[in-house]
Amino acid sequence: MFLLDKELEELYSVVKEMMPVFEDESNADITYKRNRIRSQMIPILHDENMNFYRFYWNMHSWDTSTLQSLSERQIRISENINLNHSSVSKDKKTYFYIPGTSFQDLDSHSTKQILDFYLSLLGKPPLYRKPFEDFQRQSLSGRGQIDTADFLIDRDTQGNTLIINKDSQLLQQPLVLKKYNLIEVIWNGASRSFQDEKNIYSIRNQNPGEFLQLPYGKKELTEIFRENRIPVFLRNLIPIVYKKNLPIQILFSMFDSSLSDFPKNVNLSQ
Repeated sequence: MFLLDKELEELYSVVKEMMPVFEDESNADITYKRNRIRSQMIPILHDENMNFYRFYWNMHSWDTSTLQSLSERQIRISENINLNHSSVSKDKKTYFYIPGTSFQDLDSHSTKQILDFYLSLLGKPPLYRKPFEDFQRQSLSGRGQIDTADFLIDRDTQGNTLIINKDSQLLQQPLVLKKYNLIEVIWNGASRSFQDEKNIYSIRNQNPGEFLQLPYGKKELTEIFRENRIPVFLRNLIPIVYKKNLPIQILFSMFDSSLSDFPKNVNLSQ
């Protein structure tokens, strides 16, 4: 319940090196309702860009038993899985995005438990009391932030929180390579490439005040970033495709694979 599928897969890859993992054969049997939902309904909702993680937390809240389970699992992970072990891929998780709904109606103690849990998955120690209290006070009046030498916690006005390692590729400038008629951008452990036979495309970050031309009119890039809940400090890092120096598509999927590039289905052919 607490981790995205992609995050679970990363943990499974570590578990498989310690013990055998078996697939329950009933998982493929569509006579069970759960499997019909998984194999038939979810793909349709996924095509409609449903974000299941956020949807779940719109319908659930953290209660005492849930937090106790979370705390116990945090201890098990800390004891049994060393995320800094050499067997873990160098592309291990370096940040977590936590929707604001996860923190609804929680007291300070429970909020700190959640933050400490995700920090532990990044191999970081729990928060000190004073920085956490300052963070809580900041959040009451808008955005909150804890900035240390090792990690950054950033919360927007809706409570959406990003916890990130300072050495994460997410905080590095995109690398853009151009060779012959091919342009490639590498950022945040992902890469995208496309043909540019007429030399009319480029990839860079936004400039202040730029607009994106849409079928119904122009829209400021800053507004698009805000609507997609992109943290302020990342808005000048996310790659944007330009055609003849005009922005045509923001590559949101390179930040979060659950997000669609905006606008969708842009034709980059000549």
